[in-house]
Amino acid sequence: MRRSISIPALVAAAALLLAGCGDSGSGARLDNAEFVSRADDVCAEASTDLEELVEEHLDENVTPSGVQRWAEASVSRLNRLIADLERLRPPAEKEADYRRYLEGFERLRDAIQRASTSETAAERLFTEEDPFPDADELTQKLGLDECAAA
Repeated sequence: MRRSISIPALVAAAALLLAGCGDSGSGARLDNAEFVSRADDVCAEASTDLEELVEEHLDENVTPSGVQRWAEASVSRLNRLIADLERLRPPAEKEADYRRYLEGFERLRDAIQRASTSETAAERLFTEEDPFPDADELTQKLGLDECAAA
């Protein structure tokens, strides 16, 4: 089944990506409260950052050229954020879901990167299958409440 991606869904997914940012210090696993706290603290800031990118590159009439500009502006930031996500170590019982979460964001980043290459590629974001269809489910399983609201 094909499901198209909306710009609000892309922004929300990118906000989820930002939610995991941070350094867990020595590389030790975080306990659940610390893991959720760090993610929730970053989500509020992430939403603001992403809204600024949307406002800067998209207007009320979303066009392929606007999506391409937004994607171009977002790719390097998303690459840095994925690297930050890799450093965040969730509790052991959440490891498998967190790995799926990271893999979903890599697929999302790849779709956004493709959209940055041309207006035609950007237009495909509206017709391609959602690269991260289980984002809401995984966010809920990981307990990232603020991220789900972002």
